[in-house]
Amino acid sequence: MNRPSLREFPVALALAAAAVALHLVYWDRGFILLDEGFVATTASVMAHGGRLYRDVVSYALPGGYALLALAFATFGESLRISRAVTLALVAALVLACWRVARSAMSARASAVAVGLVVLLTVWSFPQWQVYGYQQPGLVAVVAAAALLAPAGEASRFARPALAGLLLGAAVCTKQTYAAVAATLGLFLFVDRALAGRRGDPRPWHGGPVLGPVLALGAGAAVPALLVLLSALRAGTLGDLWTQSVLSPLHGADFDGYVGLPDFGNLLSQDPGLRAKLVHYLPPLLDVHRDLLLRSRLWRLTSVPDFLLKMLYLKPLLVVGLGAAALAWRLRGGWAAARGGALLLALDAGVLAATNRPYDWMHESYAWVGTLLLGVWIVLPGETPNRRILRALTTFAAIVAVATAGFAFALRRANDTPVALERAGVFAPAPDARTLRRIVESIDHATPKDEAIAVLPYQPLVQFLSGREPASRFLLVWPVEFQSGRDAEMLADLDRRGVRTVIVGATSAPQLGTLSRSAPDLLAGLAQRFRIAEVIVEDPRGISFLRLERRPPEPRGTRTLALPEGLAISTWPFEKVVSPPLRPGEASEIRIALPAGEPGVLVLGWGANPDRWIADRPLPLVFSARIEGDGASREVLRDEREPRFRLADRPWRATRVPFDGRPATLVLSIATAAGGPDGDGLAGWTLPRIEPAGASEVVTPPTSGTGESLVPPVPRPPESDPAPASDDEQLPRAEPAALQVSPRREPAPPRRAPGLAIDRSAVATSPPMNSRTAAAPEPSS
Repeated sequence: MNRPSLREFPVALALAAAAVALHLVYWDRGFILLDEGFVATTASVMAHGGRLYRDVVSYALPGGYALLALAFATFGESLRISRAVTLALVAALVLACWRVARSAMSARASAVAVGLVVLLTVWSFPQWQVYGYQQPGLVAVVAAAALLAPAGEASRFARPALAGLLLGAAVCTKQTYAAVAATLGLFLFVDRALAGRRGDPRPWHGGPVLGPVLALGAGAAVPALLVLLSALRAGTLGDLWTQSVLSPLHGADFDGYVGLPDFGNLLSQDPGLRAKLVHYLPPLLDVHRDLLLRSRLWRLTSVPDFLLKMLYLKPLLVVGLGAAALAWRLRGGWAAARGGALLLALDAGVLAATNRPYDWMHESYAWVGTLLLGVWIVLPGETPNRRILRALTTFAAIVAVATAGFAFALRRANDTPVALERAGVFAPAPDARTLRRIVESIDHATPKDEAIAVLPYQPLVQFLSGREPASRFLLVWPVEFQSGRDAEMLADLDRRGVRTVIVGATSAPQLGTLSRSAPDLLAGLAQRFRIAEVIVEDPRGISFLRLERRPPEPRGTRTLALPEGLAISTWPFEKVVSPPLRPGEASEIRIALPAGEPGVLVLGWGANPDRWIADRPLPLVFSARIEGDGASREVLRDEREPRFRLADRPWRATRVPFDGRPATLVLSIATAAGGPDGDGLAGWTLPRIEPAGASEVVTPPTSGTGESLVPPVPRPPESDPAPASDDEQLPRAEPAALQVSPRREPAPPRRAPGLAIDRSAVATSPPMNSRTAAAPEPSS
């Protein structure tokens, strides 16, 4: 229909420049532990000659990774480079949207529509800020629609073929974009059929109808064939099938992926939506979430529920209204309706290609076609309604001002540079320091040429450390199709002699923990490794464990027999006994100390790292006493509050001389009154008696810079088997992890948005629909 003149090109450039300028406000702020880290690490492996599916497990096709790998190979490897690629993709998206919009609307209406798309890219935060493998695919499908926008062009073979090439490339970034290829192919078929029926003045030589469609299909087949031939040559064709086809199908029904809100009742408060508000509320509003939850509007009305549901219902409504508007416009002939048909095909295809999770970020990411089609519905043709145009322009201007304000707030909230070579981004001070310290800790503990493992889904640490991954599994996904994953990962650690494993200690609830999703892997890790450091600065911020190889127990060590019915659990990363805890009560375990050779009783205790930030009764009071010969001696007492007191998170240990006479060890954990039950919250390492002659020196953890945080604690010499006095039996803690902030923050304020960890509970799919993984809040 409409053919934009060259005089309009500056308008399109101005819109693209405005989009880039708006994104530049916050483009280098914050980070995402899962998605951004996974894509960057995968691209880095490929940039160094690694093969997808063989050297890195991926549930997506290689297109998006290959583009970033090319950028890394050309400009260097850092998050700043990946963010720059995203800026270029945003500009390309705006230019393509302008061409598609002009096929159906006037220049002014197109400017408003594309301006709304620019604002959408910000409100989709962080999907158009960090680089994701899907972005090139979405830009490619909009660019393909732009190539199909002109009607009656002379080169009717070249345009469909090039559009098909872009669609094939899009499918090679995200499998479900095949739906867009289908809808645009249908549009092209209808377009050529109607144009040919009305007498196309310049028919294509291969036939006016099927020729362009066949050219589109031929172009789309080229990238797919290249991917298949490349995989066949590398010997990874079977892995490609397993990882990019079977694995996504296997995990499609994973209950951790959030679905659409319940549209059954739009006029009442929805408990389901409110319980998952963190999934549905735009991340830019996170900083104001507490204000919303305290407001009378939230507590007493259903207005927020209605507005959020309408936002998620909007794409379906727009498609329906678009179909009705297209039918109405067809009364004036195909020429009058062609541009709207293209917009409808684009929008319907992109929505059909959107798979779970249906949270705000993944849903809004795909609403590009929804905005373009929606504006066309109310402002079609070259002579749109002026009142509607003015109203929509005013609305866009108001939203633009608010959006700029949120962007600047995001910039201010992330004001500290992450001082790492591969970063180039800013974050809140505690998180910036935590990332720097974890990399320094890795460098101190592990030579540069050694591989490390990062678990379960924080591969950003892998990328920032610049270390080779120890395993091809960068993620411990909770619904992994490949059943041999855990055994393979443990075998890789043993084969490569890996000495350092990094574990994210705060993880997204919907993705589960190693204890729940990979118990075999956890058991194997606990057998091989122990916690060397806890690195954390903010009670609600990101937290990491650095594991080191577990030294062998001295010969003659005796593990004490537990009372019948008391189960042994594997926690990160100890075998423990955890008694049932009841609020306001002390739970005791009585263990017999059999007569034998004198030795050293080794006790360890602490809160479950999986539950450090759980909403459970705190503080916890650990105590141990030895009863025998009619007397009772308390040998340790320790109060812990790991949720807010960071120094209490490390697992503690003490050594008590044992004279070999029979006695009873009583282990007790008391919880605060007024809270829920705390099963699995706190426990004891399996008590053991080591020979008195063992003189191994326990190496203390370090700060990550090589400076020891506590002096070495030698084991008691063989010549001192007698029990010590009560004072000497008080615990001499051997902290297993100590890099923590000394300050206590009993009630930290909600953190500003900008980091993945601030919205980590947003459900993700395996990098098929990626999102982040560290969760600072139990409610998330």
